[in-house]
Amino acid sequence: MPPNATTDLVTDHEDINALMDRLDPALEAGDPEAALRQLDVLWARLGVHIRSEHLLTFEALREARPSGSDVSEGELEETHLRLREDHDLFMRELSAVAKLLKEHRGINEDAPMPAGMTDHVREHLDRVLRVLDTHTGVEEQRGYPWREKWLSPEKQEMIREQMRYQLDNVPARFALEAGSEEG
Repeated sequence: MPPNATTDLVTDHEDINALMDRLDPALEAGDPEAALRQLDVLWARLGVHIRSEHLLTFEALREARPSGSDVSEGELEETHLRLREDHDLFMRELSAVAKLLKEHRGINEDAPMPAGMTDHVREHLDRVLRVLDTHTGVEEQRGYPWREKWLSPEKQEMIREQMRYQLDNVPARFALEAGSEEG
């Protein structure tokens, strides 16, 4: 299958999961600076992904849903509302993680994070991970097929180009590869 907006977003889901995984070694080491660097990249990439979905995909689906569709307007709106609530939860929880890491840095920059703080950070990340699995399933099993069914190939390609532009033009420090650098 040639690349399209759906394959790009599915790949981006995989990239975001990889970025989540990269937080773990920094937490294991009790290194708030490394964790903040990883979180910074994750947050930015997730933000671009969410923005693409809200501004491009959600709006296009609202406009394109055919009358008489087997998907009611209410079902479409309910799905978008759920996804938006999930997106809000992701950002709230990641914000809480950033706050905890910055608080520790402000208290004792050179000391590793205490186990209790690391556990608290993990609680926030676990909430994200629990919701992320079902969230991704809803997007990939409902939203993306609706897009492929309702949008013309030209509209899908336009969305893909706009998404690619946003993802390809994030500042270098937010690129997926930057998240793998140490130091």
